[in-house]
Amino acid sequence: MGRSTFWLYGLAEPLTGESYFEQFDRLNSENFEQFMHQFAARYADDVVVIQMDQASAHRALLI
Repeated sequence: MGRSTFWLYGLAEPLTGESYFEQFDRLNSENFEQFMHQFAARYADDVVVIQMDQASAHRALLI
């Protein structure tokens, strides 16, 4: 019996606790870009500020 792995990409609003998560099969910039597009579509009418670190997976070609 093998193990399966997955990555949860997520954002949380610290004051209200509202959160948004998506599951992906790996941690990479392509999946991060897809996550950001999905997040943007869900919160299209809101102004959102996201603080990120310099991790290589936290980059996207087009956001």
